[in-house]
Amino acid sequence: MKKIAAKMGSWLAIESGYTTREQILSYGLEYIIGLTINIGSIVVLAYFFNVIGEAVSFLITFNLLRLFSGGTHSINFWYCTLTGMVSVIGFSILSIQSQWIYQSIPISVLVVSIITVIMFLYAPSSVVFKEEGGKTRFRILRIGSLLFSVIWFLFINISTFSPNIVQASAYGLIWQAVSITPFGFSLIKKIDNILNSLRGGEK
Repeated sequence: MKKIAAKMGSWLAIESGYTTREQILSYGLEYIIGLTINIGSIVVLAYFFNVIGEAVSFLITFNLLRLFSGGTHSINFWYCTLTGMVSVIGFSILSIQSQWIYQSIPISVLVVSIITVIMFLYAPSSVVFKEEGGKTRFRILRIGSLLFSVIWFLFINISTFSPNIVQASAYGLIWQAVSITPFGFSLIKKIDNILNSLRGGEK
């Protein structure tokens, strides 16, 4: 994929006359191609398993919280895509089987409280926050992370979405919260190691 993006970026740079921006164009194209493959593969699988609504609900919640809190990443694009597909489709299917977040307000309050504590302890992660961003950026990301789960809780309690859609959204919230904890980083690292070993690489 990098080679394709590099060739396309080089061609666009020459055609547009912006030869000094070839690397930027290549990087941008690589991101667009990767995002298209990632989303496309999830949509196809979601359609196959008849969980498109649940998958969209999961992804929206997961990615909105991730904008503020950051989180762990796989070591390469393909591992990230595979892990993403399995988690999105898996949690989407699971949300159809049980809707505990929708059926019990005390449980949902407990979940939101735990996630808020996680955000206080670990957000924003170093992936989204850089030291050069300064204290102001850190505070914005921290406050956004803390408020998100509370706003989410209020929203689902006044919304008219079906139970499985709400449950899928809850799984997106939980999975993203897990991804910024030491356990989440360790889990993704172990998954990467397993995938490496399956490819015959280093464990």
